[in-house]
Amino acid sequence: MKKLVQMMVTLLMVSFFNVTVMAEEDMATFEGEGTTETQVDFRIVTVEGEVFFEDEVLLIDDTPTVLDALSAAIDFAELDYFPSGDAEGDDNIYRGEIEGLASDDPYFWMAFINGEATETNVARQEISDGDLVELIYGDVEQGYVEVPRQAVVYQGEGDTETRVQLLVRTTENEVLFNDEVLIIDDAPTAYQALVAAAEAQDLELAVNGDDENMFLEGIEDLISENPNFWMIYVNGEPAEVGMAVLEVDEDDLVEYVYGDYSLGYVEFEEE
Repeated sequence: MKKLVQMMVTLLMVSFFNVTVMAEEDMATFEGEGTTETQVDFRIVTVEGEVFFEDEVLLIDDTPTVLDALSAAIDFAELDYFPSGDAEGDDNIYRGEIEGLASDDPYFWMAFINGEATETNVARQEISDGDLVELIYGDVEQGYVEVPRQAVVYQGEGDTETRVQLLVRTTENEVLFNDEVLIIDDAPTAYQALVAAAEAQDLELAVNGDDENMFLEGIEDLISENPNFWMIYVNGEPAEVGMAVLEVDEDDLVEYVYGDYSLGYVEFEEE
C-alpha cells in the first residue's frame, strides 16, 4: 500500500537548471523562457496547518512547472530551502528541505494540483492558469489532506469573535475578494471586514467620512462616479447605515458590490 501511495504522490523532487526569479512588490513572480503568463494559487503547508506560503504566483514561461512556482514562492517569502543530493539534469530527482522540514520516512513533501497528486517530479510537472498548487508536508500514507487556509483576521477592541463571509465584486462578476473573515471586536462591523480583506489582498481603499457618515469612494481603480457606485449588502439586503456602524453577525454574507446603483441588488453568479 505504501509503495502504491508513493507512486501516486509525487514527493518534493526537483532538478538543477538555471532560472530567474523576480519578486515583485505585491506578487511572487517567476520569469523563465517565453512570454506566456500563468497565475496559480500556491501553498506551502503542513498537514498540521502550519503555513509557510499562501498566495498567488505569476509565472512568465511557456511551460510553467510546479518547481517554477516553488522557486518564486521561496524567493518572495525568503524561506529557508535546502535541496538534497547531488543530482544534475532534468532526469535526476532529489528531495528538498523547507524551513527545517526534510523528507524522512514516512514524512515527505508531497505535491498536488487541484487536490490530485502530481504525475511526475516537480521540475517536469506543468501547471495551468487558475490551478491550486500545493506542497504539503506529512505522512505519505495519508495522501492528500485538505489543509484549512489562514484566516483573514481583523483585530479590534474586545475579544468577541465573529465570522462573516465577505464578497467584494462588481455587478459583472469581477471578484476582488471572496473569503471568510474573522472579526475580533465586541462590535463587529462591515467596515472592519473590508479592512481585513484589503490588508490580506493588498487592495487600495478610498474612504471618505467617519462613523455613520463613512462611505466607500473606491477600491483599486473602481471609483464611485454616477451611475456606478459601491453598494453594501448584508444577506442580500441593502445597508441602511454607514459601513463604519453597520454591525454584522456570525455567518452573515457581507457584499460590497460595484455597479449601476439603479439596478439594485444583482445576485452573484459563481463560475
